[in-house]
Amino acid sequence: MDFEEVRQKVQSLLPAEQGFEVYPFRIGAYNASVTKEFYLSYDSDSLGLLVLSTPNMFDVAFKEWISEQATKSETLESLTEDVKNPIADFLNHRLKTVEDQLNGQSYEVFHDHSMWPNRRPKIVMCTCGHVAGAAYYYQPKTFASEIWPSAQEMAPNCKFIGLSLHPIYGGHFAFRFAILFKEIKVPNDFVEPKPQMITLTDEEAREALDLFNYHWMDSRFRDVGSPEKRYSKLQMNYFGTPPADRWKIIKHWFNF
Repeated sequence: MDFEEVRQKVQSLLPAEQGFEVYPFRIGAYNASVTKEFYLSYDSDSLGLLVLSTPNMFDVAFKEWISEQATKSETLESLTEDVKNPIADFLNHRLKTVEDQLNGQSYEVFHDHSMWPNRRPKIVMCTCGHVAGAAYYYQPKTFASEIWPSAQEMAPNCKFIGLSLHPIYGGHFAFRFAILFKEIKVPNDFVEPKPQMITLTDEEAREALDLFNYHWMDSRFRDVGSPEKRYSKLQMNYFGTPPADRWKIIKHWFNF
């Protein structure tokens, strides 16, 4: 399989109408944008595919999948036993459908939560998203001034970090995983698209970063730039609820 075959195959298995977007990138372009400790040990022209989820993932694809799982169970209690981690299990299922079609290709998958033993991320998703043209990465250093970032108190072991915003969904999306191919090369004439920057003044960008770092739990940062499409109220409620209590949010989906 070559670059175009792999890209089309993965995009067909993770379509936009089901809440996925797939962005190819040159691993050398990613390595050129991160510090040495985050380098990926691949040739510079090796192919990476970044996969993110949009609001439809939950409302369409996840709902369809979990409803199908429910038909195999007799009660909600038995469903919760069979599906321990609903979103993770769903994403693993979709990834498995991709892996089954890769025809013996050599590849590696890094999830948004993948860590090395020293707790360093295996891939910097926000940088990857910026490089691939998926979402603009607003970094604090770009907007720093003598009085900003402010000296507000953050949680222990936390630091002030950047925020990725999608040109259509704002903060209503999530990076999910990257598939890296050692042997599949990106064509010489391929150029990653530049990420679209939401029109914000420097002050608005600082406010967005403050919302993300100090008030992320209320999700106000997601609405920065007035995104065209947002998570549904049900989805916001689901992800804003502790995992142990999430089943009651979607139990009306099932015929128990």
